[in-house]
Amino acid sequence: MEEEIKKKPYGIWSLVLGIISIVLFLNVSWLALLTSIAGIVLGVLGVSNGKKGISIAGLICSAIPALIFFVMMLIVIAGSGTYTPDTENSEADEVIYLQDSEIDNAYASPDSYAGKYIAIGGIVFGEPEIHEDQVYFQMYGDAVNNEKNTIVRFIGQVDVSAGDYVKVEGKIVGSTEYKNMLGGTLTALLIETKSVTESTYIECCSPTIKEVVLDKTIDQYGYAVTVNKIEFAEAETRLYLTVTNNGKDNFSVYPFKIKIVQNQKQYEYKFNFDADYEELQTDLLPDTSSSGIIVFPPMDPEMGLKIYCKGSCDDWSVDLEDYVFEY
Repeated sequence: MEEEIKKKPYGIWSLVLGIISIVLFLNVSWLALLTSIAGIVLGVLGVSNGKKGISIAGLICSAIPALIFFVMMLIVIAGSGTYTPDTENSEADEVIYLQDSEIDNAYASPDSYAGKYIAIGGIVFGEPEIHEDQVYFQMYGDAVNNEKNTIVRFIGQVDVSAGDYVKVEGKIVGSTEYKNMLGGTLTALLIETKSVTESTYIECCSPTIKEVVLDKTIDQYGYAVTVNKIEFAEAETRLYLTVTNNGKDNFSVYPFKIKIVQNQKQYEYKFNFDADYEELQTDLLPDTSSSGIIVFPPMDPEMGLKIYCKGSCDDWSVDLEDYVFEY
């Protein structure tokens, strides 16, 4: 009788732990796995001691949560697998923009470059047209010569107007035909994009090759001239000038009286009709200042130069010398 009592608790505890495991598993508790394993061990001990009935019941109850748990783990492991990058598709989706040397060919044969990406700057002409969630506008990709006719299809809404300088990055769709105001049929390069940014004449038409920052000031009797910087471009040289009047009478520095000497050659001021540069004011009243961009012909950016500015004031008793800057 005493031996019978010793054998019986294994089966009872196995059944108890099996029931506890099921309850814990339904509540999504990791403790269910521990109680399930303990119940299986006690159930096996109970069967080996001859108490098969209650021990087998305990085994079954304990094994159910453990079995479900391991099946779920196998599903998770099998589903996750090992990630292998799809290099073939990644390379196919890689965005590669046309080189500058390829852009002329793209305009000559747009359909041959369909699907390729292009980045250009230019000037908008004509008013944009809005079609539902798209905006169409025309631009010259060559704003200097008004060439490289381009139609831009912007996905979304964008605020552009005729005369704006913009930069566009997008995908070439191919060629497209449209009718002009005279009824003639024209062909243009069509670009689809979500990227249109505001630009300037300098960026689109006369990009800076080299910038020299001087920030030098010469002051005579309160009449001061500052050369802020010089920008060298392929088609022109830009002189950034600030004139300040801290004197008693009106003060002027006329652009046509500014000269630049480089390599024993004298350069005269020239007006750029296409650029909307800030103009230097003259006849400045006392306690005022003005800044502007003075344009000269192109010069060698690797050579030094001298800048001669002639100033004049209404006080004839003041003898102003030339404002001479050198770098």
